[in-house]
Amino acid sequence: MAQGHNGLALKLHHGKKALCYIVPGDEEFHVNLTIRAEVRIVFLADRHLEDLQDQLLRAQLVSEGYVLRFAVGQASGARTTSRAVRAICVKRGLA
Repeated sequence: MAQGHNGLALKLHHGKKALCYIVPGDEEFHVNLTIRAEVRIVFLADRHLEDLQDQLLRAQLVSEGYVLRFAVGQASGARTTSRAVRAICVKRGLA
């Protein structure tokens, strides 16, 4: 495990590629993941991912791609985060 802001960060990966990082917070946990520019474009056009639109539009560009950050403290946050991670797994051929 790697150090996070409030303790530890759990790296979920497939082979050498990180799927996401889970970082515990005081009353919620955070899920951070990075997607490539071309994947962001596909996700922005996917009507099944409408609840991710704001997150995709606000994503910060870094050298590896676009960083998506989700705070999960309620059921709605968990559903949105789950949908994002699932979409990335499908795109990478893992689901």
